[in-house]
Amino acid sequence: MSLILGLDTSTRHGALALVHLRTGQSWTDDQVATQNHGRELVPSIGRLIAAAGFRMADIGGIVVGIGPGSYTGLRVGIAVAKTLAEVLNVPVVALDSLLLPVLAAPDSFAGTVLSIADAQRGAVARSIYFRESPSADWARHSGPEILAWGELNRESNAADHLLITGPGLVLAGKLGPTGLPEAPRETWYPSSDVLARWMLTSYDSQAPVAADTLEPLYLRPSAAEEKRSSNQHAAG
Repeated sequence: MSLILGLDTSTRHGALALVHLRTGQSWTDDQVATQNHGRELVPSIGRLIAAAGFRMADIGGIVVGIGPGSYTGLRVGIAVAKTLAEVLNVPVVALDSLLLPVLAAPDSFAGTVLSIADAQRGAVARSIYFRESPSADWARHSGPEILAWGELNRESNAADHLLITGPGLVLAGKLGPTGLPEAPRETWYPSSDVLARWMLTSYDSQAPVAADTLEPLYLRPSAAEEKRSSNQHAAG
């Protein structure tokens, strides 16, 4: 149970980590920064485990980000996690993907953090997190929910200490500034180092889920699914 594999494919910047809970060692791979999760993920996992000096059979547990995020990326990551969990007969823990950018916030920051992911069509998936002091743990206050881009700055007067982060911030180049204080750009995406740190500090306190019930956290159908449904209704 000491060797835990973690992965998050909620964005095109995949996060992959391996930790040994007993020794506190960790190994990470930030080279899965590609949209080809389906092709790159399994070989990357194999290389990471081999580089750490272990075998696949040594894995004692799996952590997987369930979103919200990329439809295709999440499906690939969760399918891989479910398959490994079943083949290896090990527990799997579901991780809130929007929490990872929050965990990368400056160590000295305490207050409210909005974490957002691209939900397509000018909207974002948003969760709100809070901690009272820099030494406290982050807790999700609300979300995730779908929110129009123009509604993000309504939070500007809701808290004294506020920060916005997450991969959805790249939309500002197309949709305009949020009007909110932003976390450093290099912390917007889920990172392997942050994933490893969360696994070392929080894995033991998490309740595993049944692998056959593990599903991506989709807040609404994809554009393709909505179009197909609309066409079916029109044809009917």
